[in-house]
Amino acid sequence: MFKDLNNIKVINFSNFDASNVILMGSMLRGCTSLETVKITGKNLKSLDASIFSDCISLTSVNLSDNIEHIGNNCFKGNVALKKISLPKNLVTLGNSAFYGCSAITEVTIPENVTSIENSAFYGCSSLKKITFDGCTPALESGSFGYSCSGSVASDCKIYF
Repeated sequence: MFKDLNNIKVINFSNFDASNVILMGSMLRGCTSLETVKITGKNLKSLDASIFSDCISLTSVNLSDNIEHIGNNCFKGNVALKKISLPKNLVTLGNSAFYGCSAITEVTIPENVTSIENSAFYGCSSLKKITFDGCTPALESGSFGYSCSGSVASDCKIYF
């Protein structure tokens, strides 16, 4: 839909009823000027695969607490994204959801998260603090990286 448009700086999906809206996979993929995303509408439960991937200028994301699933590759390759507040009702983080988001420094995993899929935070080389608000969810292979070269920062601290 808006894929690869380079003149969009802000997306604001707030105060709308998402039961009549479909946010399709790859809808905003590659929008290299996109800096801010605000999604606070009602009834939105899931962000589709790759919807915001390769938005290399994205620095600010505000997500509705109603979101339960962040899809595969959703924010992949967003190298300017420093902080993400995950929705409090989040249940699953898809494969490679934040893959290559090398500027993220900390993340708090909400208590409702039951699964962090393969490579969800792979390549988040600046990630120094991971906090789990509830029990540790099921972590798939390489959720936070496979090796020192592709994982979180070497001095990363994990808090429960």
